[in-house]
Amino acid sequence: MSLHLEIVTPEKKIFSDTVTNVYLPGADGELGILSMHTALVTALAPGELRYEKGGSVTAIAIGSGFAEVTQEKVSILTDMALGGDEIDEEKAEAAIKRAEEQLSSLDHNVDAEEVAHLQAMIAKSLAQLKLKRRNLWCLNGIASLWLALPWRRWKDEISAIRLCSGRADAIHCHAL
Repeated sequence: MSLHLEIVTPEKKIFSDTVTNVYLPGADGELGILSMHTALVTALAPGELRYEKGGSVTAIAIGSGFAEVTQEKVSILTDMALGGDEIDEEKAEAAIKRAEEQLSSLDHNVDAEEVAHLQAMIAKSLAQLKLKRRNLWCLNGIASLWLALPWRRWKDEISAIRLCSGRADAIHCHAL
């Protein structure tokens, strides 16, 4: 069964098509939506939205917003929606640095609205960086590069390469 996904920003309609499933960064955690899902309206946090269409998974970075889910449709209203090729790492890093510098000079008790705005800017920039760098995982200072691991269930085992401390190790991954 299929589900109609529509993603809209204040500037334009980003996406409108039939998909198999959708994963949303909800304010209280990730939501997985399939057709015939119960109706709901929820707040979205900045993060990665994924959808599957024709066996291929696509991910985009979104900002805060809202999702309306019915049995046949998911409508996303968000202040930002960018694909990996649209994200400029240097600009996102610079935005985080500027916002953190401004945050450090504010009185958090007096300027609560400005603090919230800067924190939202940081969260959106981090969502962009996470999507852009999603294949590079840093864990306890050890970088691991995972190849060919899209966000979906695998029916077969796959092999990947892990780069760890400058050497490549072949590993085996199993589907969840």
